[in-house]
Amino acid sequence: MIQFGSANLLVETATGQTREYDLDALQERLDAAFQQHGIHEGWLAENLVLSLEEKIRSSNSIGKRLQESELEQMLLNVLLATGYAEIANEYLRLSQQDFILQPQGMRSWSPAELQVALSAGLPISGSQAETLAQECLKALQKLGFDQVSDAFVRELAVHLLHFRVQAEQQPEEKPAARKTQFIGTTDWLRLAGSKASELIKLKILQPMPLSDIFPTARLQFRLRELAQWQGDWSAELNLLPALPEIAFEILTLLDDMRGYIRENWPRISEPATHLILPGFRQFFMKEIPGLKRKQREELQEQVRLEVQRLTREKAAYELMLSFR
Repeated sequence: MIQFGSANLLVETATGQTREYDLDALQERLDAAFQQHGIHEGWLAENLVLSLEEKIRSSNSIGKRLQESELEQMLLNVLLATGYAEIANEYLRLSQQDFILQPQGMRSWSPAELQVALSAGLPISGSQAETLAQECLKALQKLGFDQVSDAFVRELAVHLLHFRVQAEQQPEEKPAARKTQFIGTTDWLRLAGSKASELIKLKILQPMPLSDIFPTARLQFRLRELAQWQGDWSAELNLLPALPEIAFEILTLLDDMRGYIRENWPRISEPATHLILPGFRQFFMKEIPGLKRKQREELQEQVRLEVQRLTREKAAYELMLSFR
């Protein structure tokens, strides 16, 4: 399980104060809610938490603070509209919250208004919200609805995300029947290139499952596993020289994941991407022998800047980068 941490994830409380949002506590409650109903696939909760994290980071990057109540509403919207109402109820019980759906008025919608509403109410990127707004308008026109409520729009949007037309598959390749279709980490052993497949086997790179609820290319880069693989290891001599080759494989694998999303969920023309370095701070503070604290901090910053230069600054698309 990813340890999320809360550094630099700022939200606004009901009293107007700014605080760091505790994603680890959120995942614990979600995991417990799923397990209470016999669902032990940890990637479901992890994907939902990552979606909220990405929403918070995007908001923070432009100087805004989402309200905690907005985040809770986003989470409940997704759970309710994708058939997990029992999980939503259990989550609320564990959170000791009461959720009351407020009646909302009927209204007509312009493309711009829909995009704003979907971006605010669902953990999706701006480009996804724009595309989804157009799809919602087309669906409303087909249904003959001139005016609908905010809640109806949200449920329609998640329905469109969840039930996208799948690419043709051979019978033996169809995923097992489940509420949520996905491609798992081990599937990339055959889909990725030879070098990336080797890094996946070694758990240096870990593609996260692609979900049809929110198809986002998410990839973990694990420094601890890299050090273990290299064996007789010196941070200065081994780590920095290894980064360019691994960064190339990271971008190639993310491109492959984005291509898979476009092929299987063709309405998403610009899939969101997220590179995650779990245990980054702990690795430099506790797992590198022979360095003083100041040297560890300097090396950590040097590696952070180099990873950023080799990945986010070279990507031909917007790449979110998280150092845990």
